[in-house]
Amino acid sequence: MTTKEQISALESQQLELNAIMRRTDAHALKCNKEGLSYKDTYPDEYAEYVEANAQYNDNEAILAQLQAELEAATDDIIEDQII
Repeated sequence: MTTKEQISALESQQLELNAIMRRTDAHALKCNKEGLSYKDTYPDEYAEYVEANAQYNDNEAILAQLQAELEAATDDIIEDQII
Protein backbone atom coordinates (compact mmCIF):
# COMPACT_ATOMS: atom_id res chain seq x y z
CA MET A 1 0.00 0.00 0.00
CA THR A 2 1.39 3.38 -0.95
CA THR A 3 1.72 6.21 1.53
CA LYS A 4 -1.20 8.04 -0.09
CA GLU A 5 -3.36 4.92 0.18
CA GLN A 6 -2.40 4.49 3.84
CA ILE A 7 -3.30 8.11 4.53
CA SER A 8 -6.63 7.71 2.75
CA ALA A 9 -7.48 4.52 4.68
CA LEU A 10 -6.60 6.13 8.00
CA GLU A 11 -8.60 9.25 7.19
CA SER A 12 -11.63 7.07 6.43
CA GLN A 13 -11.17 5.24 9.70
CA GLN A 14 -10.90 8.58 11.50
CA LEU A 15 -14.34 9.54 10.17
CA GLU A 16 -15.80 6.28 11.50
CA LEU A 17 -14.15 6.73 14.89
CA ASN A 18 -15.31 10.33 15.07
CA ALA A 19 -18.88 9.17 14.37
CA ILE A 20 -18.65 6.71 17.28
CA MET A 21 -17.40 9.42 19.61
CA ARG A 22 -20.04 11.93 18.49
CA ARG A 23 -22.82 9.36 18.90
CA THR A 24 -22.05 9.25 22.63
CA ASP A 25 -22.09 13.03 23.09
CA ALA A 26 -25.81 13.28 23.87
CA HIS A 27 -25.64 10.78 26.72
CA ALA A 28 -22.43 12.27 28.08
CA LEU A 29 -23.98 15.75 28.06
CA LYS A 30 -27.15 14.47 29.74
CA CYS A 31 -25.09 12.83 32.49
CA ASN A 32 -23.04 15.97 32.96
CA LYS A 33 -26.16 18.12 33.31
CA GLU A 34 -27.72 15.71 35.81
CA GLY A 35 -24.55 15.21 37.81
CA LEU A 36 -24.34 11.52 36.88
CA SER A 37 -21.28 9.51 36.03
CA TYR A 38 -21.30 8.80 32.30
CA LYS A 39 -18.96 5.87 32.86
CA ASP A 40 -21.33 4.28 35.38
CA THR A 41 -24.61 5.18 33.66
CA TYR A 42 -23.61 3.97 30.18
CA PRO A 43 -20.68 1.59 30.76
CA ASP A 44 -20.77 -0.11 27.36
CA GLU A 45 -21.06 3.18 25.53
CA TYR A 46 -18.27 4.65 27.65
CA ALA A 47 -15.98 1.70 26.85
CA GLU A 48 -16.74 2.09 23.15
CA TYR A 49 -15.93 5.81 23.37
CA VAL A 50 -12.65 5.21 25.20
CA GLU A 51 -11.57 2.62 22.64
CA ALA A 52 -12.54 4.81 19.69
CA ASN A 53 -10.78 7.82 21.22
CA ALA A 54 -7.57 5.89 21.84
CA GLN A 55 -7.55 4.55 18.28
CA TYR A 56 -8.31 8.02 16.93
CA ASN A 57 -5.34 9.49 18.80
CA ASP A 58 -3.05 6.68 17.64
CA ASN A 59 -4.17 7.26 14.07
CA GLU A 60 -3.48 10.98 14.38
CA ALA A 61 0.16 10.24 15.26
CA ILE A 62 0.49 7.78 12.37
CA LEU A 63 -1.13 10.24 9.97
CA ALA A 64 1.29 12.99 10.98
CA GLN A 65 4.22 10.65 10.36
CA LEU A 66 2.88 9.49 6.98
CA GLN A 67 2.17 13.04 5.86
CA ALA A 68 5.71 14.06 6.82
CA GLU A 69 7.08 11.12 4.83
CA LEU A 70 4.92 12.07 1.85
CA GLU A 71 6.10 15.68 1.99
CA ALA A 72 9.74 14.57 2.23
CA ALA A 73 9.29 12.25 -0.76
CA THR A 74 7.63 15.04 -2.73
CA ASP A 75 10.46 17.43 -1.87
CA ASP A 76 12.99 14.81 -3.01
CA ILE A 77 11.18 14.38 -6.34
CA ILE A 78 11.06 18.13 -6.91
CA GLU A 79 14.73 18.47 -5.99
CA ASP A 80 15.68 15.66 -8.38
CA GLN A 81 13.75 17.35 -11.19
CA ILE A 82 15.55 20.64 -10.63
CA ILE A 83 18.98 19.07 -10.75
